[in-house]
Amino acid sequence: MVFNGLFQRFVEASPACVMHRALMENIFAPEKLDAVFQRAAKVQYQRELLFSTVVELTSQVVCRLSKSTRMAYLAQRERITVSLQAIYDKLGHIELGTSEALVRYTSRQASEIQSVYGGMMVALPPIAWKSFQTLSPAELAKQLLQWARAADLSRYQKQSRDPKPPKQKLPSAQARHVATSRLLEEQRLRKQRKRKTTSRSRP
Repeated sequence: MVFNGLFQRFVEASPACVMHRALMENIFAPEKLDAVFQRAAKVQYQRELLFSTVVELTSQVVCRLSKSTRMAYLAQRERITVSLQAIYDKLGHIELGTSEALVRYTSRQASEIQSVYGGMMVALPPIAWKSFQTLSPAELAKQLLQWARAADLSRYQKQSRDPKPPKQKLPSAQARHVATSRLLEEQRLRKQRKRKTTSRSRP
């Protein structure tokens, strides 16, 4: 799971973080990340090395759990069957559209969860939350984990794509293209004829 090592540190010190871990496990589930890749990739493909594996390794570096991709790879060498060079090749050829799709997906999922949380704060009166005040941190975490794992993200409204820009009208096939050099030459000749006409008309 992406960010697994990072969240484990907080879970041990604060059980309430289990809820956040469960939510993030849902958003960053490997099958969902691989589905993002399948939809967005135009040239790249995945066989033995999945896109979710690459995201997991790089997340270890981003979150400073590993000093490099190589160290993150070696720490999970028994689970990852491809070579380190294959990891680097995959990283070096990830398409821009795939990265953009991953950012859009995670942002959309997190925004939906945040909006639902805000709605709960408005919809439920303060007395509805009093029962949680008597729970121990472990009991609260257990209850929140149970709810988070049952969350069905497919029910959230999907964000529509940005509208495509209007297509530019192509020039008509009958339109005659004139080179700039030719226009300048015609302008020069007109000025030259005008000067000759002016000089002849003088007494």
